[in-house]
Amino acid sequence: MSRTVELTRGGRVAYELVGRHRVWQPWVVLISGVGHDRSSWEPLLPSLRRVARIVLVDNHGVGESDRLRSHVTVGGMAEDIIAVLDDAGLSKVHVVGASLGGMIAQELAIEHPRRVRRLVLASTTPGWTEGYPFPLGNAMELWRQILRPGGASRRSAVRYALSPQTRQGQPDLVERLTRQGVIPSPDPRSRMLQAAAGTSYTNRGRDRTITAATLVMHGTDDPVV
Repeated sequence: MSRTVELTRGGRVAYELVGRHRVWQPWVVLISGVGHDRSSWEPLLPSLRRVARIVLVDNHGVGESDRLRSHVTVGGMAEDIIAVLDDAGLSKVHVVGASLGGMIAQELAIEHPRRVRRLVLASTTPGWTEGYPFPLGNAMELWRQILRPGGASRRSAVRYALSPQTRQGQPDLVERLTRQGVIPSPDPRSRMLQAAAGTSYTNRGRDRTITAATLVMHGTDDPVV
């Protein structure tokens, strides 16, 4: 069942608690990338539910959360996650973030170390000056997806997230992921504002202060980050 929390900067963020009755299992919060709501984690949930209770969040601007109407920062989105944890009564959790979600997860671990047990950063970056420069062609494709809603954008987004080798070796994967509904939000403005937050992000070398045990996961041929 979806819940909502009011943000101090205005607007509401929706979230869901999965398996909360299994008190012997740890809590894990999953944070999605640009334009994706909590449904983006559905392919992984059957495995994750066997070992953890899960906090699924719709970042501000997507899913059942309010749409974004003004500038937002990665740090601000990290504070949204803290608001969710406070509302759910969770003091300390494991954190998994993918892409933009990984940037948000970094900020959580940097600014709120007492709230993070362990950290997983998937397909993400510490931001400009520290991370590998975002290729211009990738940026152009990302903005095309943001401004072009509909089926073509969904298919393009899924193809964009897979390496050429994966597409060639698993030709049915694009179709399967598209059918599963793991698609970006249809609101271009919210997606644009989220993307702007991600592309302008830098942790300014503060990742060196992270004290939580951290796993960094990155593809050898990641065409996005």
